[in-house]
Amino acid sequence: MNDFQAALAPKSDQINAQDLIAGDMTVTLAAVKVTPGTEQPVSIRLEGMDKVWRPCKTTGRILMAAWGPDTSVYAGRSVQLYLDPEVKWGGMKVGGIRIRAMSHIDSELRLALAESKQNRKIITVRPMAGAPRRAEPPKPAAGQSSASPVATKAKAAAQKGTDAFRAWFNSDEGKECRATGDLTPEVLAECKVIASGADNLAPRLADDPFDADTSTASDDEIQRQIAEDHAREMARLEG
Repeated sequence: MNDFQAALAPKSDQINAQDLIAGDMTVTLAAVKVTPGTEQPVSIRLEGMDKVWRPCKTTGRILMAAWGPDTSVYAGRSVQLYLDPEVKWGGMKVGGIRIRAMSHIDSELRLALAESKQNRKIITVRPMAGAPRRAEPPKPAAGQSSASPVATKAKAAAQKGTDAFRAWFNSDEGKECRATGDLTPEVLAECKVIASGADNLAPRLADDPFDADTSTASDDEIQRQIAEDHAREMARLEG
């Protein structure tokens, strides 16, 4: 068979956009190597291919949002790649590799990712037909928290107060956490309560209510005061 596509394939050790001119390409990941600080920090070895795939930041963020940050679980999973002619480089449309579908996701994935410093674009990735869906996450052991790392980071920021949480929410880390989809309305509602409580607690701590030299309250009186403060705060939040 005279394969015109093979004759025109670019001479490179990695998949390029030109490799997808003839159509989409479905690949299975064999191993992922991450070398932070380099020009192309992620290099993915593919099953049955001599070339590697070095995803750009956009496709890398899609992989992380879909499968999580632990690349050790990526082996054996598949993606369908396509050529997006609208991708720009240096202000010129040169085309680039994008992800159309993935294995191991339960439903359509929609992300708002940066197209430029000023603009964001909604990117949609669908589950790959016939491929395995996301495995059921293991249940936490007794006494172990089931909160995701993203929720933990958000709540830690909320403990510093509303202003600190807003600053974190709009920081680079906050934006990356939002892109994962783990900042659910339930998590944000918890963060709001935590931040509100921190805002009300700060002025009390500034007054140093636990000065050992002046406090003569008994243990029972301290416990009663804590209970009253808690009841007033819960009433305020529910009101």
